[in-house]
Amino acid sequence: MSSKSGRSITIIDLYKTWNRLRELESGKIVNIYQVGERTFFFRIRRNKKTIWLVFNPKFGPLVTYNEPPIRNLFQPTEPLRRYLRDKKLKNISVINNDRVLRLDIEDYVLILEWVREGNIIILDKDSIIRYALFYKKMRDRTIERGETYKPPPKQGDLFEMQNLDFLLERILSSKRTIVATLSILTSIPGPFIYEALYRLGLNPEWKAKKYSIDEILQLIRQIRYIVLESLKKPTGYKVYDKNINEPINILPFFPQHLSQYKIKEVNYSDELTRFLLKKIYNHIEASQKAEKGVEHEVDKAVFRFTSLIEKYQKSINFLKNNVYLVESIINDYNTLREQKVNWEKIEEILKKKYPNISSIDHEKKILHLKVNEEDIEIKLDKSVYKNIEELHNKIKTIKDKLKRAEKIKKEKTKKQEIGRYVKKEKRWYEDFRFFFTSTNKILVIAGKSAGQNELLVRRYLRPNDIFLHADIHGAPATIMRIEKNHPNEREIHEAAQFAASFSNAWKVGLYSVDVYWVYGNQVSKKAPSGEYLGKGSFMIYGKRNYIRGVKLSLAIGVTENDEVVIVPELAAENSLQCYLILQPGRIDRKLAVRKVQRFLKEKCGISVDKDLIEKMLPSGGFYIYREVVNNEKK
Repeated sequence: MSSKSGRSITIIDLYKTWNRLRELESGKIVNIYQVGERTFFFRIRRNKKTIWLVFNPKFGPLVTYNEPPIRNLFQPTEPLRRYLRDKKLKNISVINNDRVLRLDIEDYVLILEWVREGNIIILDKDSIIRYALFYKKMRDRTIERGETYKPPPKQGDLFEMQNLDFLLERILSSKRTIVATLSILTSIPGPFIYEALYRLGLNPEWKAKKYSIDEILQLIRQIRYIVLESLKKPTGYKVYDKNINEPINILPFFPQHLSQYKIKEVNYSDELTRFLLKKIYNHIEASQKAEKGVEHEVDKAVFRFTSLIEKYQKSINFLKNNVYLVESIINDYNTLREQKVNWEKIEEILKKKYPNISSIDHEKKILHLKVNEEDIEIKLDKSVYKNIEELHNKIKTIKDKLKRAEKIKKEKTKKQEIGRYVKKEKRWYEDFRFFFTSTNKILVIAGKSAGQNELLVRRYLRPNDIFLHADIHGAPATIMRIEKNHPNEREIHEAAQFAASFSNAWKVGLYSVDVYWVYGNQVSKKAPSGEYLGKGSFMIYGKRNYIRGVKLSLAIGVTENDEVVIVPELAAENSLQCYLILQPGRIDRKLAVRKVQRFLKEKCGISVDKDLIEKMLPSGGFYIYREVVNNEKK
């Protein structure tokens, strides 16, 4: 059972193969490559020898001395190269005795996590996050640029006696099996737990709470013994399926619970690396095949749609140029039907009068003409002009499908040209809510919290900028960053709609709210004498310019550069190609996120993570007002 589970580098594997990892120390990172979204290859040069550090968050870090056989698939990974290329790797260590590796590289620290979904994170010397493969906010920590790095919470440790009572309490109250419970609460891999249960004669299928305290303590002691046994020598055991003679797992101890399999003692570091690298390469190969399959299907769809459009257009041209002939055929057919002439006789009469008729489907009332080797289909229960109209509608529908297929094809080609998973550098304003106005492309930024409101006013608001605020408690500080061109009236209304839509007005279900704007030099963080301004609060001096009844409405969609953004509805027409207009309503937030995700994938051809969509949306309920696909005005 445990032999067939998903295999990755465990904390015990890490310690057992530690000497292999230590060989990277004092090496120089020559280059970094990426294959797919999650597999990275660090080429390291040490003592005139090339060593490869391969990392995938699903499998963990692996060190190999062999050239990767998939170099033809390598793509550049600019953020990692910018921080780490040509830098010396000084030290490697484990964080929290868990599946988190810290690599000190001159001015930066590289963190490799293969806990949960995994991540690659770059820190500066003060442990501030400079870059992450995946930015996210979790219950126990936040991975965002500018935040102090906090490692994943430490799991229970069977070797720490002082926490044993707390761990026992959690084990005995668990509703899961004993194997699942210990795997979740500690960093001990499943095979160790199965082996300990087997040696003690205990049932692995039992719920944890069914065991006595004495049995749990015996189990913990046995697991400790197996762990220490595993670390004593450099060899391990390869487990084979007797029928196919293929390794199904590499374990650091002799697995008595897998006696039905063929077991062979091997060099642990070499065999484990070979075993997991094969899994990684197979995973990449399968992904490539799947992608090629998708590309092939897209090509087939493009060809099919193009052929249908051509066929229908030829039919339209024929019908337009032969209206009298086709009307005569339709009238003659319907007259014969009214006279109750049988189908065979009708076909005989019509073919004699109109030699181009190839067949008639009497049940569907469809007639086929053969004209210059082309098949022309005529619906006999409709006029010529109705036939032409239906063909035009078919062409319109197919053209929409063709446009989407060609967009997918173009997107794939573009990604292949620039390196499919290269991530661009995050721009400073992306930490805030932002969009660019429709006419002069003026940057508009809004705070996500009181802290960000404070930061915007203190650091980014300039005297000539325009400051906007919804006239309701709980609204973002919103700034139009004025450079050369002053905004026109429409652009100020766009910014006002942005400020209104991300205020509490949306959360409480209002459909409109007043918004005022002033210049930056009218805004101050200095409180009047004897008063105090809280975080995110400010003073406004002079005249406020009010825009009454600003409608709450946002558009989430895709730009011509295939970026997913959220903008005020007023700005959508001139900035988005495919989008969904959202307004306050009764649709639950999670359901709205799923609907947006489905729309972006099915109508816009873009796959977006739910978490990203949720971060973009305002607080509250939603109403999906309108879908816009293939916006012709953009």
